[in-house]
Amino acid sequence: MQCSSALRQLRATLYHGMAFAAPLSAPCKTVVTVHDLSFITQPHTHKRFNRMYLSQITRLSCRRATRVIAVSQHTREDVSRFFEIAPECIDVIAHGVDRARFVPLLPDEIAAFRAGNSRLAETRLSQAHDLAMRAAFPLLDCMVAVRLGAIQLGLGRADAARETFGALLRSATTLGASRYQILAHYRLGTVALREGQLDEAETALMLALEAADEADDTFGRAHAHQGLGLLALRRGNPDEACRLLALSFEQAAMLKDPLAIFEVLHPWWQ
Repeated sequence: MQCSSALRQLRATLYHGMAFAAPLSAPCKTVVTVHDLSFITQPHTHKRFNRMYLSQITRLSCRRATRVIAVSQHTREDVSRFFEIAPECIDVIAHGVDRARFVPLLPDEIAAFRAGNSRLAETRLSQAHDLAMRAAFPLLDCMVAVRLGAIQLGLGRADAARETFGALLRSATTLGASRYQILAHYRLGTVALREGQLDEAETALMLALEAADEADDTFGRAHAHQGLGLLALRRGNPDEACRLLALSFEQAAMLKDPLAIFEVLHPWWQ
């Protein structure tokens, strides 16, 4: 109400609500910018009150507005679909960037930045690995080893990654931690696959699949089938590769876990 009164005093002809809302009793035309509708499409990411408030105020503000601005085509489609607003009433205007301050890095600069971060991560994870071993926390050691080996392989240090994953397998076997046993076999297989050692890769990946079947671990099966699918592709068998990769995706989808699906679709070691 105070905003509407101020607009009357100013004799405003237009009000721009820059984030989802505009005064419903505004005495002038309004434009509303909608950045996304995650409070509708991903309700679990918002508190209940915020979700209810944003859903109602954004809907009412958009339906009253003369024009709606969406920051992307996807948001435009969401606004039209959920709020029943004609697409021609919604304009797409992307967020602005000060190109004098923010410019894309050159490929060499990006590679150097990533390599520097990876080397720092390897140092920190190696320290955590040593601490976990000295403190006799084998499960924590397994958790660290999974990430450490991935970083080492990303830096092109396949031998170090193989050693880390081998230690992971020994620790997981001692603990009886089936999930880490599966991951160790899988990651040893992918190290071999990346190095072109296809027979060694097949042996390790089949051990991962057997361990996953024994533990009835769907997540483990998805990883094993992913690796075997890529192995089939490397061996020039696209039909078998498609079958195994489709099976891997189906198994990951059964878990209804976005991270699991992402890992299957985007192999970490490629």
